[in-house]
Amino acid sequence: MFILIINVFTLDNQCSSCEVSVQELYDSYESGAGEQQLITYFQNICLSLPDMLQMECIFFVPQEVPKLIKLVERQIPVETVCTLLTACNYPILPINAKCDICVVMFTFVEDLPAGFDLEVFLESICEIFQEEEKDQCHAFIKQEYNNIIDYISKNYSPEQVCEQLEVCDK
Repeated sequence: MFILIINVFTLDNQCSSCEVSVQELYDSYESGAGEQQLITYFQNICLSLPDMLQMECIFFVPQEVPKLIKLVERQIPVETVCTLLTACNYPILPINAKCDICVVMFTFVEDLPAGFDLEVFLESICEIFQEEEKDQCHAFIKQEYNNIIDYISKNYSPEQVCEQLEVCDK
């Protein structure tokens, strides 16, 4: 998903670091910062990382910031983003989290390379949930997989897919 960010947040205080960084990106974008400004800002943050992560971070920032901007535009809560990045482990997901997670998941689907195993990707999202919800998520993916493929082939937006799957209200 966000390879760079997952690597960066394996450091100490990963949850709070994620929330602060993602909130900073949200605030900067909403204040009018453009994509290139945000890329430069986060590449400068890369320079404060341990040497072994700096180059990887600098390389991946231009690929990851546009994805985060999509989340800002869709008003996905910071807590949900950091939970999806596995930087945070909220025992109780925020209100509307399932809808938000669904929208984020299908936002990422739009960016998957051709030939990527969609079912494996969707199943991996289930891993952020607690045990009972994780099982429900896996069962849901199996049950709805053909519908999901149909909605994607019809170029439904992430919001439309999630509404059709009745994960989000219409």
